[in-house]
Amino acid sequence: MDGTRSWSEVAFGRAELEQARADLPWDNAADVILGGLTVGGRIDRLDLRGDGVAARVTDYKTGALPRTTSAGALAGGSELQRVIYSAAAMRRLSEVRQVVSRLVYLRDGPSAQTLSGDELDGALGEADRFVAAAAGMLLNGSAPVGPEAYEPYNDLRLALPADLESYRRRKVQALEVAAGELSVLWGST
Repeated sequence: MDGTRSWSEVAFGRAELEQARADLPWDNAADVILGGLTVGGRIDRLDLRGDGVAARVTDYKTGALPRTTSAGALAGGSELQRVIYSAAAMRRLSEVRQVVSRLVYLRDGPSAQTLSGDELDGALGEADRFVAAAAGMLLNGSAPVGPEAYEPYNDLRLALPADLESYRRRKVQALEVAAGELSVLWGST
């Protein structure tokens, strides 16, 4: 639309790491709160409609579009990044009423997956809930592994026992109890 402005590499919640940029639509040092925690990052691309009531955040991925997509907007926690970006846009741009969040996979030609409207609102509420639960667990000294810890590509898998499948079978119930509310999120993968 006419008057749309675009920015790349838009920082938020990063006062100590970023110099202020006069061209940004917000103060990059201002806090963005999610689940009671201050979060920060850098949005690959932000588009703001000329009337200021709609924004689009884009996260570019160099890989191919996943063959299967996970259930739920947060995809078991693996899609938290774009939900955080959406939270930044909604909470830092006071006039914005609509945000579209998209992942653009660049391999094999651009392919986008979007999140907006009620689905995005639900994802923001879910993210608030799960981030707060994870922070509470960490403050209480508990940090159970998530489902991706068992994936062959996970470099941190070496911290788990060598007989991983036997360990997983023996510990599955204890890990679910320790994960508490997070096991609901992880179960949605």
